[in-house]
Amino acid sequence: MSHGVYGGDIWSKGLDFCTGRYRIGIVEMRILMASRQFWPFNGGIESASLLMAQSLVQMHHQVEVVTLDQRIRGGQKRLPRRDQIGRIQIHRVSSLSNKYCLPIWRPPQRGYDVIHLHGIDGFLELVHWFGMEWKIPVVLHSHGLIFHTPRLLPVKNWYWQHMFSRRVRGVTVIASSVNDARKLGEIGIDSTVVPNPVRLIGLPLEDDRPIDFIYLGRIAQHKGLMELLQVFKLVRQWCPKVNLVLVGEDWDGTLKSLMPLPRGVTWTGVVTEAEKWSLLQSSKIAVFPSHAEGFGVAVVEALSAGALVMANAIPAYGEIISSEENGFLCDYRDTGTTAQLLLRLLELDNGQRARVQANGIATASLYDPARIANLILDLYARAGRSDLRNGRRKYAGIR
Repeated sequence: MSHGVYGGDIWSKGLDFCTGRYRIGIVEMRILMASRQFWPFNGGIESASLLMAQSLVQMHHQVEVVTLDQRIRGGQKRLPRRDQIGRIQIHRVSSLSNKYCLPIWRPPQRGYDVIHLHGIDGFLELVHWFGMEWKIPVVLHSHGLIFHTPRLLPVKNWYWQHMFSRRVRGVTVIASSVNDARKLGEIGIDSTVVPNPVRLIGLPLEDDRPIDFIYLGRIAQHKGLMELLQVFKLVRQWCPKVNLVLVGEDWDGTLKSLMPLPRGVTWTGVVTEAEKWSLLQSSKIAVFPSHAEGFGVAVVEALSAGALVMANAIPAYGEIISSEENGFLCDYRDTGTTAQLLLRLLELDNGQRARVQANGIATASLYDPARIANLILDLYARAGRSDLRNGRRKYAGIR
């Protein structure tokens, strides 16, 4: 099976073709998004779905979101059943488990034109069912599929091999990465590659960067932080004054295994958006040692802030970073080689640094939320035409 990409060998080459195409001659669409976790929670899927919803609202479409009313594995506190952020209406529902996404949900038919599911979880069965019942298209966004963390891997492999393809019959599938599309193709599922939108931070007014290294992401077992700290210890042997700032939530208790943190390392915990931007704009080098990711939101954010990126050579990061061009790829398990490379980055001359920085900023601009939203609207249109051929009504959003 093949998968669609926007433009030759990389999706980004076709972005300009779609920009602005839906601003004229379109009636307002009613879009129902489903996402296991949503604002005010933070994370890759949470960030992508919020940015996408906000961009679509700015284009004068109506967006409602159904999500769980409490954090998975995050305690018992429940959020209000009805909420709103800007013009986005939020409907929160309960789950049969506070460890897994098993939603209890029977929505009223509100005249939606399309259902857009972010991620593969317990919402999939319900979304597919209601799409058929309401005779409207369903769009599934892969977001790393089910393999971006190693939890329950044998169960995931069984579900993937024996059940998943049946669950997405008649569904338009968006792959967040070429790697996702490749895995989908292996089990006979066609998809179109459209990456996640990323809020772009921009360069600081003054390029004063007191932080030598920054890590941005969850503190979790699969994030490669043990290897990062070993690398940092080697770097500090040669440069005793360097520092490393770890930014993110202790998601699964991994922080305890990293204690005591080496000299020169600071953990901030969870920070606000404004604090995150300030930290990235104050950092020379952003380090990403993760073993597995569905996408690289934080990598793109770091590029947009002008930080040099040193990322582990995994597929998700390799789709964003071209080593020595807009950033650098390495194997964090090879601590000696990685430490030497980080030392070299600290000593880059201004011309080399400016070249890589400019290329990184150009790469980040391709993930602008408005551009991605136009690609998503194009896929909504294709899903609507497909449903019309299959006997469903053509939804009102596309003339």
